[in-house]
Amino acid sequence: MTIPGEYIVDVCYIFFIVISIYFFYSGVYQTNLDYVLGTIAIITGLIVVPLRNYVHLIIGHMFYFIYLTTTSLFSNNKYLLGLNVVMLTNIILSRYFYGGCLLIKMRNNDLSNIFSDFIADYAVYFHGHLWYPPLLGISAYRLANNLLSCD
Repeated sequence: MTIPGEYIVDVCYIFFIVISIYFFYSGVYQTNLDYVLGTIAIITGLIVVPLRNYVHLIIGHMFYFIYLTTTSLFSNNKYLLGLNVVMLTNIILSRYFYGGCLLIKMRNNDLSNIFSDFIADYAVYFHGHLWYPPLLGISAYRLANNLLSCD
């Protein structure tokens, strides 16, 4: 029995929202970048989970990519890096088990909107199987360095 992809997306994004709100209230965020990333995380989850039309999934997908990339490359917060490692691992495994991106599979086939041409032109540069494994490696490396530092 296979778990439907929509359930995986809902559970992961709800977890993403809850943990980001928890980070806000527990004082985990220390820099302006941490607060911006936390805000992006909450907005992304709120765009993707309750709103299931084509445009919202595209915008949520874009914000999620921005969050993952920015956290991997610029964050020094060990909690955000740890969450990033968990989320990137989940993305890579779900892409493997479901044969592609679940958010793309959830989009309907209505391509008659203003984003269609833009997406068709630039989608070739944003394949997750090319971007997410290096981001996972970078996040894991930066997390390990952060945890092993004497600070």
